[in-house]
Amino acid sequence: MATFRRESNGYIYLYHWINPTTPLKVSTKLKIELTDWNKKKARPRDVNATYLGSNIIDEMKRYENTLGESLIKYPEDSVQVVRHELGKLLNNSSIKEYSDFLEYFKDFKEKAKQEERSNWKSYNTCYKHLCKYQNNKPLPFSAVDMRFYNSYNNYLLSLKLAANTVANQWKLIKAVMSKAFVEEYHNNATFKHFKQRMEQADTIYLSVGELSRMMNKKLSGHLEKARDYFIIGSFTGLRFEDWNRVKQSTIKDGTMSIRATKTGEVSIIPVHPYVQQILDKYEGVLPPKPSNQKMNDYIKVAAMRADINDDIEVRITRGGKKEIRTEKKHDLVTTHTARRSLATNLILEGVSPYVVMKVTGHKSLSSFERYVKLRELEAGIELKSLSFFS
Repeated sequence: MATFRRESNGYIYLYHWINPTTPLKVSTKLKIELTDWNKKKARPRDVNATYLGSNIIDEMKRYENTLGESLIKYPEDSVQVVRHELGKLLNNSSIKEYSDFLEYFKDFKEKAKQEERSNWKSYNTCYKHLCKYQNNKPLPFSAVDMRFYNSYNNYLLSLKLAANTVANQWKLIKAVMSKAFVEEYHNNATFKHFKQRMEQADTIYLSVGELSRMMNKKLSGHLEKARDYFIIGSFTGLRFEDWNRVKQSTIKDGTMSIRATKTGEVSIIPVHPYVQQILDKYEGVLPPKPSNQKMNDYIKVAAMRADINDDIEVRITRGGKKEIRTEKKHDLVTTHTARRSLATNLILEGVSPYVVMKVTGHKSLSSFERYVKLRELEAGIELKSLSFFS
């Protein structure tokens, strides 16, 4: 049975399940405002609604009827065959056939941008690396094999990228190949065997004392605003994209309720006095938030001004070679340090990891352990309690 959905980019898509696990999804190239769309009926609220001069309901019926013709002609065939026939009958260039991985990847990352997905820039960077490697030549789906994996992996290493950056490139490539595989644009399953070699990152957190020093340091202008945002992240555990959603109206009986942009899950977070103090300063609504890049620059300076200057040994694998260097702690502070600081400080206070996971949104204890280096923290806490170290 066919159905229509209005997606977050405002466009209406035709869906039909060829089988329980394989959807046919086609953009109608029709766009409509959320307030004008009846989600329950999957139709415009106004029967006369138009887009670019075409009646939306009439166009939807045309897609529906043409899909029916395609399914009558090819009742048992694959998504790719039905999509191809649908495109021919509609004479509609919007229904694309893909044989080239880079062409599909380009449209994939553009759709991610339209939908304002938080990781679309990562896909864009990955796409640029692939295009440079290919010298802008086509890359058929069938060519994304183990020979490609080994060659492209060596290329990424030659760029002196960190091991986890390389691993993330493969994670993104596999995600796009998987999506195209499910949509039956190719049947090359080799991508499932591509390895993602992550290494344990040397990450930092700021103690409650260090955070207090930052909070009480007299700053002004963009440094003050960046510091205030960082403190809010450090005492709420929210992701960077949700920091500016903290406001007085989200607080009731000493707790705030915020639905995470990334996961859609609601976090119920007690309001720390520092958070309330910052909200009071801005009369309940925070000022415009700097970009992630600028925020990272500003909070490093704010941390330096607060004398967070310990020497930290950093180990990283770059270009396939291990490096060890010493950095000042303030130079390692990023927006993500705030979220990790909350999780680590709660663990050090004796809060159950499972309770902390409710705040951070981690689904498994194993991923949370890596996030805060839980076993190292627990070992340190246990050793400190021994009389041997008293």
